[in-house]
Amino acid sequence: MRWRPVCILAALALPTAAWADEYDNPEAPEASPSKAHDNTVYAMVSTLPLSVRGLENIHASDWQNFGLGPAEGRVSVPLAKGNTSGQAAGLKLGWEGTFGLLPSSVPLVAEMGMYFADMHAYSFATGVNLKPLQGRWGSVFLAPRVGYFGAVMSFGKVEVLPGKTPPVITPIGTFREGDDLSATTMGVLLDCTVGGEWKLTPEWSFRGEAGYHHASLSKFTVNAGDVELKMDAPALVKDDGSSTQAGLKPKASSQGFTASAGVAYSF
Repeated sequence: MRWRPVCILAALALPTAAWADEYDNPEAPEASPSKAHDNTVYAMVSTLPLSVRGLENIHASDWQNFGLGPAEGRVSVPLAKGNTSGQAAGLKLGWEGTFGLLPSSVPLVAEMGMYFADMHAYSFATGVNLKPLQGRWGSVFLAPRVGYFGAVMSFGKVEVLPGKTPPVITPIGTFREGDDLSATTMGVLLDCTVGGEWKLTPEWSFRGEAGYHHASLSKFTVNAGDVELKMDAPALVKDDGSSTQAGLKPKASSQGFTASAGVAYSF
């Protein structure tokens, strides 16, 4: 049985010889590279922070024209229920691509987000994904974003006070029973997150990211029907029956921790 070691050595030598022959032969066919994908679309469940502070229940009064007597018109403007704080959950849809021109390690990104809580928020952002690590398993990326952020909220109605008859006509507008109370805000979005993408198949992958979200909100507007509530207007008074100006300074903010997780499809 002396032939057995010879056979074993020959079997081990065959792949080595074939490799050496292919290496030495410049005309040997190269291995086919894996298919590259220029575009990826993704959908993720997402959260971001959103808060409104400084709203109080107030009255709208025409005391400037009729005084505080029986002829005064006055309605309740219940704003306090508009205060909110916490994480708003929603859906983020995005596209990542290289246009076949950029390196796969720095693709462009466009995203749209919709978030639902006491205040509904929406965002449109663009940026890049910087991928220092990537392979057949997926990638790790740093994701800076800049864009537009807005939010809207509806939180009650104007109410008639006992013994008072609407409408209440003031220098800033006319208040009627049942006018919807709403608020809007908008500003510039600046985000920076760290994330990863893990391949499930050559096309499908799991995607997740977390980081810091900041929206610089330039204006917070409250409306009663079609009347914008100018918070320093004399017609907006405390809810104690007096003519003392309400002195509200409401503020909306959206900054803090954000996270997203979902699936992506590459093509």
